[in-house]
Amino acid sequence: MTGQDWLVQNDGQCKPFVEVYQHDYETDSYRLYRFLTDLEDVLHYCTDDLLQL
Repeated sequence: MTGQDWLVQNDGQCKPFVEVYQHDYETDSYRLYRFLTDLEDVLHYCTDDLLQL
């Protein structure tokens, strides 16, 4: 189980966490306003807590 990320839900169940989006931070600049816009989009369009992460 090394190298695996886990999501612990409110009821105590653990589920494997799969990252949906990966960004190359070393080659691309990622500004705060872009992060906040992405965050706002996720919260607006995804109602599932697992998908919001």
